[in-house]
Amino acid sequence: MTPVEWLFEKLWIEPKDKWSWRNILDEAKELEKQQIEITDADIKKCLTRYNITDFGQKSAFIAGIRWTIEKINNKS
Repeated sequence: MTPVEWLFEKLWIEPKDKWSWRNILDEAKELEKQQIEITDADIKKCLTRYNITDFGQKSAFIAGIRWTIEKINNKS
């Protein structure tokens, strides 16, 4: 179940007051963050897949991934 599907179910079923809406939103944001977590193994697969072997390229690639994840996780 995607975060969007989960959110739809929550909004459809539960009675809402402003606190319920806020709790549902916070839970949906947390689910979204969990789905975009990238492990070191995922990064290694990408480095291998795209044949990135140069140390500078690896460092830039990893820094780019971490920066992107941080930006996505901090959007609110």
